[in-house]
Amino acid sequence: MGYLFRFFSSNWNPNFKIDMSITVIFTGFIAKFGAGLFLLIQVIILLDFTHSWNDAWVEKDEQKWYAEFLAS
Repeated sequence: MGYLFRFFSSNWNPNFKIDMSITVIFTGFIAKFGAGLFLLIQVIILLDFTHSWNDAWVEKDEQKWYAEFLAS
């Protein structure tokens, strides 16, 4: 136990570099996964919005066509 304490307390600079490297690598992995998930969710939301908008416009167009058909 005493050896490990002396090693980690006397070599704080290399230990700090190792800890920071691990943190950066792990954070980068999480960021890549999170970014991919974010893009996937955004694509799903965009597609849902465009389909809803298209359905609304098609419904409006069908109503006008039906009214014009009855008027003629």
